[in-house]
Amino acid sequence: MIRKLTTVMLAITVALSLAVPACAFTDVDENTESMFEINEFTERGLLKGYPDGTFRPLEGLKRSEFITLVNRTFKYEETDIEFDFTDIPENAWYLEHLRIAVANGYIEGYPDGTFQPESLITREEAAVILNRILGYEETESMNIADEVAEWALSDVLGLLQEKIMSLDEEGVFRGGEAITRTEIVVSLLAVLKKAEEAVEEESMSGGSSGSSGLSGSTGSTDPSDPPDEEEDAINHALGLMVENLNALLDANEMDSDQLAVIEEIRDSINNYIDDSSYDFESDMDNVRQEIMDTFEFDEQLELLETIRDSIPDGYEEELGSFFGLSFDEEAYTVTHALGMMVENLNAVLAGEASYAPEMNESQLAVIEEIRDSINNYIDDSSYDFESDMDAVRQELDTFGTVERLEIALAVEASIPGEYEEELHSFFGF
Repeated sequence: MIRKLTTVMLAITVALSLAVPACAFTDVDENTESMFEINEFTERGLLKGYPDGTFRPLEGLKRSEFITLVNRTFKYEETDIEFDFTDIPENAWYLEHLRIAVANGYIEGYPDGTFQPESLITREEAAVILNRILGYEETESMNIADEVAEWALSDVLGLLQEKIMSLDEEGVFRGGEAITRTEIVVSLLAVLKKAEEAVEEESMSGGSSGSSGLSGSTGSTDPSDPPDEEEDAINHALGLMVENLNALLDANEMDSDQLAVIEEIRDSINNYIDDSSYDFESDMDNVRQEIMDTFEFDEQLELLETIRDSIPDGYEEELGSFFGLSFDEEAYTVTHALGMMVENLNAVLAGEASYAPEMNESQLAVIEEIRDSINNYIDDSSYDFESDMDAVRQELDTFGTVERLEIALAVEASIPGEYEEELHSFFGF
């Protein structure tokens, strides 16, 4: 489990190839609503999901993610323009996408001067922004069972009649709710298909085929294979993390062994940024082993904290998912204590433990069972350690009172003194 928990703290399971094929999402299958639309949108290169291999179809969409998808769907391009939103970090991963959105006139922000990039965009807001690009006018009356904000009503009606957005089975629009990732994919795909149909009809009628039929500024419905917004965020954040690691190396305030580990991690991240197929996980396996072999426990904790702290502020979510970072010092401490206990039990088995009474072969067999079970748990925290301990307790019932006490004394004496509280709770005895 030391190896397993160090993995949780250091790294880095690249569970998702960044070139995700269709149907590759682990949480999208034949039971997923709009599965075909999700797969088609993915095949077009417009979305590749999260680093853990999921699409998260029912989650809401952040405003920063929304503009990224819109830019890519309409193939809006970068322009030199400044904006005065008051809540945008200088190093935000979506900075260029926001400039593009403002330049193309479909993003205006809130009256207080903010853009609120981390807020979930509502269905009403999404409708207004999309129709700001598409320009559909309300030409038909339509009954909507719930209330739609007056400022969004005409845009909602325009998109409903063109089947870019839809009502649910009860005729409800849910305008104030966050639009889900599935819903925006379905809407944007509908935009593309409608434009492609218009181009095909124009071509068949002898008109020019150079226009896509989109009313946005660029008017293209054949998007190339851009990196998706999560990949953008991760690579940008990894680049910032490399800068922080370089600062640690330049400061030269750690010992040479620690700096060597920092340098290895820095170089591995750079290799991954340059080539997403780089075997980053193997590098991190080597780093983990090096940490365990080279450093004392307290030094391991210090080094892992330093690495975690090098994640740039504001990117905890992106890199937390990518690295699998979830620092659990208590669990790591228990694992370290169990490793020390195994060493003490080995001393008992070898007859080298002055703190343990002399025991017969049957008693030592029980000690060996406990030692082996602890090792199995250290290697794999999902191992059924509790069942092993239940079996040991039943086996103890076959011994006389004195023999049972001697085994218990040997096990108790093998618990490292500074970790008695943690391991007593862990063992439940």
